[in-house]
Amino acid sequence: MNGRPLQEAKAGAIAFLDGLGDRDAASLLFFNGLVGEIDEPQPLRTSRGALKLAIDGIFAEGGTALYDAIAKAHEVMLQRAQKQPERIHALVVMTDGKDEGSRLLLEQLQQQFNPEQAPVKIFTIAYGQGADATLLDTIASAAQGTSVKGTSETIVQVYRDLSAF
Repeated sequence: MNGRPLQEAKAGAIAFLDGLGDRDAASLLFFNGLVGEIDEPQPLRTSRGALKLAIDGIFAEGGTALYDAIAKAHEVMLQRAQKQPERIHALVVMTDGKDEGSRLLLEQLQQQFNPEQAPVKIFTIAYGQGADATLLDTIASAAQGTSVKGTSETIVQVYRDLSAF
C-alpha cells in the first residue's frame, strides 16, 4: 500500500480515533514481515494526538505477517479483557487480507478464538481493490466480530461506523 491508498488508510485510521470518546483507550500495532510491540492502551483524552502522529508517520514496506500480528494483538487484548471484563475489547484490523511470512497458519489462528466466550471482538476491514474479503470475514466470524469492505472512497466512513460500535 503506497502513495494515495496509504494516505487514505491513514485518514481513515485518524477518523476512527476521532470517532472514539475521550474515556476510550487505544493502542496501535504496526507490522510488516515482523510484528512490533503493543503498547498499553492509552486514554484518548491524553494520547489522541500522539496516536495520530504515530499513524501519520507509518509507511508501507516489507512483508505482511498478518496472522502473527492478529494472534499477538488478540492474546494481549484477551489478557486485558480478563482483568477488565466490564469494558469493551475490540481489535480493528485493516488489511488487504494477504499474509506473507506468518509462522501461524489460518487454522491455527482461528483455534485461538473461543466462540462461546468472545471477550475480544475482531473487526476486519478488507481494504483495497484486491482485498480478500472472504478470508477477513472468516477471521472476524471466528472471533465473533464482523468484516466490512473499505475503499479509498469509503474508508473514513467505515472507520466512523466502527467507532460508533
